Amino acid sequence: MHSYGRCRLFHGDEAESMTKQSIKTEQDLRLKVVATFLREKRMSAGLTQWDVARRLNYSTAQFVSNWERGVSLPPMEALPNLASLYGTPGREFVEVIAEYQARQAKLELQRLVDAFKRHSREAKSKRA
Repeated sequence: MHSYGRCRLFHGDEAESMTKQSIKTEQDLRLKVVATFLREKRMSAGLTQWDVARRLNYSTAQFVSNWERGVSLPPMEALPNLASLYGTPGREFVEVIAEYQARQAKLELQRLVDAFKRHSREAKSKRA
């Protein structure tokens, strides 16, 4: 493993182990971090997806459903309205989005490292 500032790059068995245990896709990451949070807060507020959609002036509850299934993220400008609607401090929303973005950056960094490893292996096998 190498450290660059606050980033840690993993190699060999450690990287493989991390990859197996880590979240494979961005949708999985959204579902694990953001979607679950949004669904729990909506349900705690006693609201349906349709209630939320209507109060945010969406024509269908599909938008809210997509957020809660990790298909997409709510627009950033909608987050303060969601916090108010759910009776949740804005700080919690900021923390969840920051955690998502940090984990997404780590996932992307690992994908980049993996791409370089694959390239290096392929180049070595072509030379052999």
